[in-house]
Amino acid sequence: MATANASLSNFDLDSTLTWDGIHEAIQALGLTQNALELERDGITTLTPEQSGVTPEFVETVRNEMLPLGTAITERQYTLESGPDQPMPDLEPMNSFMVPQLLAYKIPAFEELFFNPATQALHGYLLGPERRLSTNAGFLKWQSSDASRVDRFEPFFLHTDSPTPDIAPVPLTPLMRSNTNFVLTDIRDWEDGPMVVAKGSHREGRNPQEIDAKRMEGYFAPAGSIVIFGSGLQHGSLLRLKPGMRITINTTFCQPYITPQEHIQGQFPELAAS
Repeated sequence: MATANASLSNFDLDSTLTWDGIHEAIQALGLTQNALELERDGITTLTPEQSGVTPEFVETVRNEMLPLGTAITERQYTLESGPDQPMPDLEPMNSFMVPQLLAYKIPAFEELFFNPATQALHGYLLGPERRLSTNAGFLKWQSSDASRVDRFEPFFLHTDSPTPDIAPVPLTPLMRSNTNFVLTDIRDWEDGPMVVAKGSHREGRNPQEIDAKRMEGYFAPAGSIVIFGSGLQHGSLLRLKPGMRITINTTFCQPYITPQEHIQGQFPELAAS
């Protein structure tokens, strides 16, 4: 991942494996405001200038992601129009798919994983002993059946805490943290954005149906990296216009939680992370 940011280029990632190192990294990498946003809102966005992500890297990763949709569904995908044929049996309402185990499938995985700015913020949320849980893609296109729902009604409202729906969500320590690496612009409601209830990470509960009314759209341009903790209530909206919304969602968890994907045994150099 090419970067002109000297702080990133010379950064020792192992320093985020101690609490002192995490706090020093927040200062050294200019992430103090992001840490404050995580405390206040439960979510923050790293700009390309902060993370070192370049437009060329974004394009490279997009080009790695699109063939995964073809491999799974036997459709051809373009950024401008999505899949070339409808998939009426794909839930929900022919609108998205989630390719998993990207660590095995895209060469860019390692550069995303070892990004110093993201690791510093995940350390801030989880501590020095976090471990990789899952690395999945999110391919979303224009829904073929959007008329069935309220266009502003989010679906799959949840937290990322692995607790039953009726159980409290731990406020501390957090169980998981999430990275959304944004590969296409998410600028308006028709792009099918993630929706969040800012500040809900302090409530210690999973969302209820009534919480849909307080969800805000969360927008970010391509190249951004969105980070939030497991207590944040969030969901998603259908995409209502041609083209695609593509992200890579990487989650981390506490060392006592079983990862969602079998990664550690296959990547020895990541096993201690």
